[in-house]
Order: sequence, then C-alpha cells, then structure tokens
Amino acid sequence: MNILLMLAALAILFITLALLRPVDHDESQYVAAAALTAHGLLPYRDFAYLQTPLQPYLFAPVAILASAWTWPVLRILNALLGVATIACVHTAAGP
Repeated sequence: MNILLMLAALAILFITLALLRPVDHDESQYVAAAALTAHGLLPYRDFAYLQTPLQPYLFAPVAILASAWTWPVLRILNALLGVATIACVHTAAGP
C-alpha cells in the first residue's frame, strides 16, 4: 500500500511539473509529430522527424482525442509514463 501512495504522490508531482514547465525544442517536435501523424501524415516521408517514430504513432490517437488540448494532454501522458517507468524499475529491483 505504501508504494501506491508513493506512486500517487509522484504522479501529482510529475503532472504539476509537466504543466508548469516551459516548452522546449524536443517537446515541440514530438507534439507536432503526434498531431501530424494523427492527420494521416507519416514521419520521414511527409515531415522531418529526428527521433524514432514510436512516440508519434502511439500518441497520434491521443492527439485525435485531445484535439485542441493536445499539448497539455501529451505532457500529462508523458508524466504518467514516467511514473509507470519508476514503478517498473522498483518492481524489477525487488524489495
């Protein structure tokens, strides 16, 4: 139960930081790539993308659902994925 409380606290912290932080160059690239992919364009073929294309493909459905709220929703999603990563590492590390 303690771990769930700690993960919830981390989620609150990460989401708060994600929403308060200024936009950086890398972030504008993945948000734009997710939005373009959501409209049927493909990385490398239709627009330049400097990273592996997994994130635009996975985040495109979220961008469609979020519509005008794509930027804050993807920031929150990344924060929650960070918490999930911490939970996985904690589980793998054992007690």
